[in-house]
Amino acid sequence: MFKATPRGIPELKQALRDLMKEQRSATRAALYRAAQVIRDDAKLRAPVLSVPIRNKKGGLKRKPGTVKKAIGITQLKPQSGLLRAAVRVRPAPPAKRGANSPHDPFYWKFLELGTSKMRPRPFLLPAARSRFAAAVQAFEDEIAKRLRAFLGKGKL
Repeated sequence: MFKATPRGIPELKQALRDLMKEQRSATRAALYRAAQVIRDDAKLRAPVLSVPIRNKKGGLKRKPGTVKKAIGITQLKPQSGLLRAAVRVRPAPPAKRGANSPHDPFYWKFLELGTSKMRPRPFLLPAARSRFAAAVQAFEDEIAKRLRAFLGKGKL
């Protein structure tokens, strides 16, 4: 009769717990890296005013680069257990919002979608479409790098 005694079960359980923690961290980092690819392209495509726009009293109404500077990455709440992130135009702080504030990029949606009096000048959607494959590759590269580092520690 054959009798086996398992050894190393507690160590294996701990290694699997460590792997689960690392998996979440690696996925978050890879997701951010993929979003960076799209964000960087969107910043290159964002229309920038050539000169500041002044109001009737001579005060600054729009300054060049407001939309471009506001393009960033936001971590969204997980949905159905999936980590999510978005490339978006961040709004101005509440104290600096308003149609007459040179710090508020609220008009980004008019640039992206156009209006009845202005043709669209999209920059977010074209960036996402053109850089999607590169973003997926960046995601895969970051996951692979993290996995190699984890396995190099001798945890599994």
